Amino acid sequence: MLIVSGILVAHRFQPTPLPPYRILFSLIAVYVMIWIGIGYVVGLYDKRELSYSRALVASFLSFTISAVINGVLKASLYSPKFLIWSFVLVSILLPGWRLFVLVLQRRRLISPSSFISRTLLSRRVIIVGAGNEGRRVAERLHKHLELGFEIIGFVDKEFIPGRINEFPFLGTVRDLPEIIRIHRATELIFTLDRFNNNDILTIMDSIKQMRIHARIVPQQLDYILGKSSVEKIEDIPLVDVDYSIYRPVNKILKRTFDIVVSFFLSGFTLFALPWLYLVGFRLERGRFVGVEGKIFSGFLLKRGKDGGGNTFIEKLPLSLSVLRGDMSIVGSELVKPNPSSVYLRCKPGLTGLGQLQKNSCVGKEANNFEYYYMLNYSLFLDIEIIVKALLKI
Repeated sequence: MLIVSGILVAHRFQPTPLPPYRILFSLIAVYVMIWIGIGYVVGLYDKRELSYSRALVASFLSFTISAVINGVLKASLYSPKFLIWSFVLVSILLPGWRLFVLVLQRRRLISPSSFISRTLLSRRVIIVGAGNEGRRVAERLHKHLELGFEIIGFVDKEFIPGRINEFPFLGTVRDLPEIIRIHRATELIFTLDRFNNNDILTIMDSIKQMRIHARIVPQQLDYILGKSSVEKIEDIPLVDVDYSIYRPVNKILKRTFDIVVSFFLSGFTLFALPWLYLVGFRLERGRFVGVEGKIFSGFLLKRGKDGGGNTFIEKLPLSLSVLRGDMSIVGSELVKPNPSSVYLRCKPGLTGLGQLQKNSCVGKEANNFEYYYMLNYSLFLDIEIIVKALLKI
């Protein structure tokens, strides 16, 4: 409604004579579809309905796309003045109401029991970790009703009878998806005295299809690794746990990028094989650990006794595995099946953050690289990693 209102007001600023209303209604339909699409891409309708900054970004991107469309359609009757006024008014109205509601909440001018609070501002929180840090977090958040926090209770690795700081113990992390559904939770807060990054990754992987906002109370390392926003409640920082790689748009972008690049790499590899054979390379079939423990087969180039998959060139035949979907161009380190094989949450890649290191990364170090990559994934990060891998050849 606010988008439509802004455009209708901007319509009055069109040079006379005003264009017919059927043109105006077509613009409204196009702009609303663009807005919803952009809002979904930037995460405005995914756990952050009241993010005025994302609403402003969505307004700017929607205006830019509309202006491009208007420029391409030379017969359009939308004047630049009309488009600019539409952008200004929509940018005021859509982020504005979000900011206004948040200011009223912070000033305690909206009752926590009111309809607006319950529908827009209520933050139904489950604290994941019933240790000392979790109890401290619950105590601090409970003091700030003006921020909309409603502590539902605790979950932990093991069952704890009774109540914790007057809040109920809801169950173990194994039952977390069902607990979230039953209690209609909107936020999770992880404490690192009970759960490490690997534990959090495992839990997030189990609830990645659920619409819930996750935070951690970080250690210093997480400030370095995380690019997400930080909300500070007294002396407790809450850092968003937003694994970019799980976003539907990023999944589509990454898979599309993998298909396009691996198609050309596969063609190049087939073309270069005769020359590679002449200089001593041989194809060797191997079995590898894929995402979530899946085992797949692929080919490597081997040169001499010590070669075989340690460089980007030796991994080129694996571009066929990327094309099949078993691997990615950029991903986790490629490992062979053995009893100590790590559990991969990202597809193994021809290159990746771990592979850029001089020595092979294992254990906690490998997990930290995977954690960083999943948290910060973007197409530009993939391109940056590929460029650095090529410079090492």
